[in-house]
Order: sequence, then C-alpha cells, then structure tokens
Amino acid sequence: MSFFGIRNTGVGQTPFTVEVTTANTILLAANDARKWAVFTNTSNRTVWISIGENAEVDKGTPIEKGETFRLDAFALSVGIVHGITAVGTADVTGQEGL
Repeated sequence: MSFFGIRNTGVGQTPFTVEVTTANTILLAANDARKWAVFTNTSNRTVWISIGENAEVDKGTPIEKGETFRLDAFALSVGIVHGITAVGTADVTGQEGL
C-alpha cells in the first residue's frame, strides 16, 4: 500500500486532514513508535512546518501548494510537528507509519 507515492514500511495509520491557521497548529503529536510521516499541502497558501517547537511564519520548512514534506529514514523525527500560515487557513493532509 502506498500514500503520496511512499511505499509503507510500517503500519500506516488512517490519513488525516488538519486545518492550519495563523496560530501555531499541531499537525501530528509526538510518537516514539513513528517510522515515517508524510504531509501534503492541499491548499493555495504556504504552510511553514516545524518539528519539536512552535511553527513561525518564514521559519522552518515551507511547503507550497501541492508540495509534500516527508519524515523518513533519512530525516526522521519522533517529535511533535507544528504548522502555521501567514494569512487565512490551509488544509494539510497527512499520514503516519508505525
């Protein structure tokens, strides 16, 4: 099974959608069992992602419309994942593998 073109190497949890706002928004809770996670920006606004600390506009990792951000064997973190937008709201879909 794959999600966003990633071959799952663990049990994939149900895909989710989070509405990211101009306030720091939790995309995914910390999880020591995490093997991978993937997030896709399905909105028309840039979303900045931060791991382990609050997200801030113009800091962290920006993901533009349609772009995907991955946590995997090359860049895995089991920490909390936050997101934020500069204006309005943005939907981010994701999935975590355990």
